[in-house]
This record gives sequence, C-alpha cells and structure tokens, in this order.
Amino acid sequence: MGFFMRKILIILFLGLSAAEAQQFDLSIYEQENPTFDIYEASTFTYKALNKPSVNCGFTENVVWLKCDNFEIPTEEKWVLSSLTAFTDSIQVLIVKESGEEVCDFGAALSNYKTTYKNPVVIPVDASVNEVYIRMRSHTFIRDELKISSASNYESERLSRFIFAGFVIGLLILMAFYNLILYLRFKDAAYVFYAFFMISISFLFSYVEGIGNLFIWRSLPTVNSYIEPFVGGLACFSIIQYALSVLDIKKFYPSVYSKIKAASWFLLAMGFVGLIIQPLFASLLTNMITTVVALTLIVLGILSHRSGSRYARYFLMGWTLFMLSSMGRNLFNAGVLDYYPAFDIANYIGVIIEAIVFTWVITKKLKDSQLELVRKEFELKEVSNQMDQLNYLLKKSIENESEIGNAQNFSTESLKDYLIDPLSKREEEILQELTTGLTYQQIADKLFISKNTVKTHIIKSYQKLDVRNRTEAINKALELKLAT
Repeated sequence: MGFFMRKILIILFLGLSAAEAQQFDLSIYEQENPTFDIYEASTFTYKALNKPSVNCGFTENVVWLKCDNFEIPTEEKWVLSSLTAFTDSIQVLIVKESGEEVCDFGAALSNYKTTYKNPVVIPVDASVNEVYIRMRSHTFIRDELKISSASNYESERLSRFIFAGFVIGLLILMAFYNLILYLRFKDAAYVFYAFFMISISFLFSYVEGIGNLFIWRSLPTVNSYIEPFVGGLACFSIIQYALSVLDIKKFYPSVYSKIKAASWFLLAMGFVGLIIQPLFASLLTNMITTVVALTLIVLGILSHRSGSRYARYFLMGWTLFMLSSMGRNLFNAGVLDYYPAFDIANYIGVIIEAIVFTWVITKKLKDSQLELVRKEFELKEVSNQMDQLNYLLKKSIENESEIGNAQNFSTESLKDYLIDPLSKREEEILQELTTGLTYQQIADKLFISKNTVKTHIIKSYQKLDVRNRTEAINKALELKLAT
C-alpha cells in the first residue's frame, strides 16, 4: 500500500509542477518524397522549433526531427522519450562520438516483438551529439519530447501507467455497473453510456501506450485504426444517451429523428475508418468529435429551456468533461506548453462526468417509476369509480326491467319512477287526453278554463320528458298513468 501511495503522491507532484525547461534544441524538416534513407538525415535543412513538442498528424509528408545540444550531466544515464505512443513506424538515428546507431519504434513494424517499446525511449548520454527521428504520425495528438534521467523516466512512466490504469479500470467498472442497471431497469440509455465509457477507456489506453504494450500487443497495427473506430462508437453512444436523458423526442420530435439518424451515420463512419487511409480517418474523427461535443451542448441548452429537469445535470457533467480536456486540447493546438496536470485534470473530469451521467439516468428512471406508480394509483381509483357506476347502472337496468314486466303495478307505485311526479289534476287531464278530447272539451268536462288545461298539459310534458301529444299518451300508457 505504501508503494502505491508514493506513486500517487508523485503523480500529484507532477501534476502541480510546471513544465521542465527545455534541455535540448528541436528542429523539424518535412520531406515530400519519402525515399531518403535514415542515414541521410544530417543532409537536410531543419527549421528550429521553440518548443520540445510537435504535431504533424495532418500531413502526408514524412517528418524528420533533429535533437541536438543536449544538456546532460556526464555522471548519469538519461533518456529522450516521447509522451504518447506513435501509430506508425519510427526510425531513430543516434549520432555518437563513437559512431551511429539506428533504433526502430512505433506500432506498424513487421518485427514489432523484437523492437524497442512504444512510446519512444532513446538512451542518451554525454557522448551523444545528435538524434534524428523519422516518422509519419497518423493522429491529431500532439507529442512532447523530453529529456530526463533514466531513473526519473521509469518512475514517472510507471506513475502514469498506474494512474491511467486506475482510471481505465474505474471506467470499465462503471461500464459494467451501467450494464447491471440496464438489466434491472431495462433502459437502453445504460447500455449506450456503458459503450461510451468503454470507448473512452480504449482511447486512453491508445494514447498512453497501454493498449499497444499490453492489450493488443500481438496486433500492433490496431493502433492505426483504434482512434476512428472507437471515436465513431463513442459519438454514437453519447448521442443516443443524450437523446434519452434530455427527452429530445418529447420536446423536439423532428430534431430527435435527425440527430438519431446522424448518430447511426457516425457509427457507420467508425467502421469506414477501418478501411480508409488512417491519416484521413484521424482528421475526420477529430472534426466529428468536435462537432458532436458542441451539438450536445446545444441539445442540453434546448432541453433545459423546454423544462427538462435533467438537462442542467447533463450540461454540468458534459461541460466539466470538456473543460477537463481543454488543457490537453490547447497543447495539441500548440497554444500551451505541456503540463502533466493536463492529463490528470482530463482523467479526473472523465471520472466525475461518468458518475454524474450515471446518476442522472438513474434519477430519471426512478422519477419515471414514481410517476408510473402515481398514475397506476389514479387509474385504480378511476377503475373503482367505474365499477361503482357499472353496479348502479346494472341495478337501474334491473329496475327498469321490473317496470317493463310488471302487469299489476298501481299508478301510485309507478309515480315513484318519475323525478317530478304528476299532480292529481295533471293525471286527470292526461287521462282525458288519451281519450281524444280537445283542450276545450277537457275544460268543459272538468269545469276549468282552457288556459288552465294548457298549463297543466305543458307541465305534464316537462315531467314526462315528451314533446307532443302522441309522446305524452304513449308515455302515460307505458307508466300506467292512463288506461
């Protein structure tokens, strides 16, 4: 445990320390016709660089680097090393006082298992006058060349491997955790985010050289194709996750369909990257990932403005992820010098983003489950009310059937089925109405005025819910109010 604690402290110290002063001169020459031999490296005219780093990822040319004027103590063993793993064949010519030595590095080598390890590690001492490096990089990642003592290099490299391995292992555990959550909640967002974290793990393994040295050591050419394929898978996965969490389909259905179709296109492009020229694939991947990152920010803002409760958490996690990688991106762009803190910030940002995104989808699903329980309770209440209404309706139908089948009901009992029963006078007038008498004849028979007869008949119509004489007579006979 004490050993690992010391390594963690070394990592933190490196992350907080400034970049070391340049201890050699670096110059560059781009060769359009890659036919020259490594032993002709000293014949070119080199252009001096003011930084010990270079990014030649987007050039078809072979790039030659010249390192000279080393400031190396005579009593120690030192190494000239690269920061990241190279994706192509690298040749190095070491010019010493006693002669010249050629070393091979990189991934795309036929004799890979017998060559030097990748990243490049060149032993140098006071007898070394110049070092020439011939390469063609197939990546957008900027690389730093640095001089350090052999002991410090091994310690720092081991520390980086331990820290990067810890982060990669944690991301893989988070991916499996998301898959377990998928088995529990059956939401595809967990699967998409698991694939995203696995993709990021492979990218970190590629950049640090862990994959090249351990994971796909027997297939070194994987290094040339891992970036476009995994980049396409990562873009597809994170877009699908965002569409689910941000409820884009609910707020913007037309945008949802277009973005979803675009995500499948990006996944297909990842497979296309396996068969096209690696340099072009790397450039295309870099452009696509930048567009996707900005698109996710826009989707988060739109979702937040539309009232999504989870958009702000998504924006927080994704913004943190982008900010954590900003230092490394600015270094790749040549704006900043390299600091180990860039990598540490990037790794920490990825871990926090993974925790936040996993929490967001879990919270969303739990809220959805609570909402489903509430709706089920309301539906049950409505169902109970419907059962009661069906019971009352059934009883009403049974009662109506009893009325229709009754032959000996009295007039008094039938009156009870009217909401507003007829008065005695209204029943008398209705009885006379069924015999076919006119209003005047009914008035003369009952010794009342014709207007009084009309008034009673109108009230009877209302109580019986009829509109004319015929309907009134039929209703009266049906209810046994007249014979």
